[in-house]
Amino acid sequence: HRRWMTSSRLRKMEEGSKWMEAGFNVQLDR
Repeated sequence: HRRWMTSSRLRKMEEGSKWMEAGFNVQLDR
């Protein structure tokens, strides 16, 4: 259970970082 939760949490963090990068890129473009 713990392993699955940590893996899912890491996955969400990875997705969040990708979105953050995209947001920063958009801000830089502007």
